[in-house]
Amino acid sequence: MASFWHTAKWIVLEPQNAFKQMRREGLAAPLIFAVCGALCSSLILICWFSLWSLVGGAGGHAAKLDAGNIFLVALGICGLMVGAVLIGMLVAGPLIHFVLSRFRGANYSWVTTLRVVGYVGGVAAFLAVIPQLAAVGFAVYAIIGLSAAHGTTKGKTTGAVLLSWAILLCLLCFVAGASLLYSFGSGRLPRH
Repeated sequence: MASFWHTAKWIVLEPQNAFKQMRREGLAAPLIFAVCGALCSSLILICWFSLWSLVGGAGGHAAKLDAGNIFLVALGICGLMVGAVLIGMLVAGPLIHFVLSRFRGANYSWVTTLRVVGYVGGVAAFLAVIPQLAAVGFAVYAIIGLSAAHGTTKGKTTGAVLLSWAILLCLLCFVAGASLLYSFGSGRLPRH
């Protein structure tokens, strides 16, 4: 765990140097780092949720949960965080590399891009205690990290990260819209 904190501190405080000196082969280390970041964030969120539950939530309106329910919520939070980080690394990473290569900014293999996305995802997952901070942190550190790791301009990496996000957002909206249309068409949702 000390290695996680050392790497996280290095990425947060000196991202340019961290990603410039990063190895460019192997996915195990960034994958483990991303999962550790997600688990650390989950632990903080679980503590926060448990404390919130013990005091009765917002103005006493939320029901207090017993230990069994808190455990189930904790497992759910851990699963969601780890799943989000892994899916983000394995879906967003190749997409970012593809877009970066279209901008002629990918000077190394896709493994380099996935390594950057994994390390940045671990830091962003830890920052997910404040959700907006995670999204902004991911974008900023991904832009800096990809620029340093691939030896390209920040303009190309900014374009690649933002265009990849736009593509993923469009796909997400398409899937959500199709699901709603299917639900309304099949009569599963009540019509008023």
